Amino acid sequence: MTTLASVYKWKWRPRFRQRLYQAQVSLFKGLAGLLPGMSRVALRSAIDVKGKMDYLKDDIFLNVGSWIEYDKRLKSCSKEPETVSWIEAFIKEGDVVYDIGANVGAYSLLIAKHLNGRGKVYAFEPSFSTFAQLCSNVALNQCSHTVSPMYVALAEHTGMAYFNYTSMDAGTALHALGDAAGLARVVHRQPILSYALDELIEHFSIDRPNHIKLDVDGIEFDILRGAKQALSDSRLKTVIVETEETREGADKIRSLLQDAGLVLHSEHIHNQNPFHPGPYVRNCIYIRRP
Repeated sequence: MTTLASVYKWKWRPRFRQRLYQAQVSLFKGLAGLLPGMSRVALRSAIDVKGKMDYLKDDIFLNVGSWIEYDKRLKSCSKEPETVSWIEAFIKEGDVVYDIGANVGAYSLLIAKHLNGRGKVYAFEPSFSTFAQLCSNVALNQCSHTVSPMYVALAEHTGMAYFNYTSMDAGTALHALGDAAGLARVVHRQPILSYALDELIEHFSIDRPNHIKLDVDGIEFDILRGAKQALSDSRLKTVIVETEETREGADKIRSLLQDAGLVLHSEHIHNQNPFHPGPYVRNCIYIRRP
């Protein structure tokens, strides 16, 4: 049943908050424009915004320089409680975790805290602005001994590809590697080195994963096809992958993982917004077949 409270929660409040933010941005841009250049640089250097993530079991802080970081990344635990549960239920001290599509590092840092410094997280993020914030957040939380930021895109094949940005702001998502046909707009295209995961592991002798978190907004199937050896390795215990039925290859992910010895454990819809027209984004957790 749709109530006035649900309309406010899911439709009115988010729109009002974002418009209020945009109005403040316009105001401060206008005021800053009245200052001389050196003063604007000094003002920018003086402003240092940090926020505490909504993780109750430990303190995790994020640098905040965009609306999406403030409104979404600081609330990563409430946004994806199933991801937090997966981390706490399956990842053990000494494990190696690949966070593919790490964004600003919210879950990589959560994993690092959960591991108590005894384990390894490889955080893959190909957006240059978001990668810079990822590195800053790792330093902010003193997790560089556990979290290794990796500025490389993953794909089915190794080579050069174009990374298509929908926004230059740190923390944003819904970018695309290679084909940009499905994007509403592209504000920047940048060539980037992309690797098949199996070749990356072999070429650089990095630790093989015990767990993989995969969230790249569209090419999950391609990345998995480039990781068949890693997926079949008995040391890999679990995979959590974001999927949505209209994405290319989404209907083949389950069979690909089953062929590698991984079976579906659970599915979780991201957003229970009653006004969402669907199809829904889901997090699917796979575990190694006994």
